[in-house]
Amino acid sequence: ECLATLAPEQHPQYGTIVRIDRHQPFPAIRASHICKDRGRLQAYEIPETINAQTLIERGSTVRCLDGKAYVNYVLHPKTGKTHQLRVHCAHKSGLATPIFGDVFYSREGQAAETGSQRLCLHAERLSFLHPITGRLIEIISEIDF
Repeated sequence: ECLATLAPEQHPQYGTIVRIDRHQPFPAIRASHICKDRGRLQAYEIPETINAQTLIERGSTVRCLDGKAYVNYVLHPKTGKTHQLRVHCAHKSGLATPIFGDVFYSREGQAAETGSQRLCLHAERLSFLHPITGRLIEIISEIDF
């Protein structure tokens, strides 16, 4: 789950946004080709074959922070590219909706980083099949923002 601005842009430069219900903006599937070069901090999107997909659902609680409306989005990564969730939310060719506290992908960039502001991106639930026993392992952590 993450905290991001309420009204995201719905026209990515690269990749696609597919609405599950064509009458509603969310839930939607964001898909693109994400690259991350060695030695470079930021990942980026290019017009190639899709290698990253994220299901995006909009939460219902709206909050006002720093004079802007924010809402929780629930993100379900279908693939696991480096910085995938941050790119799919923030990149100007994505939704153009930076996650609150994201200094690498915000419009202000690293200059906006402060010790008191954290990235509001949180893995609330992680589940997987244990590779040896085959048992379902589920880890749950409450959101603290």
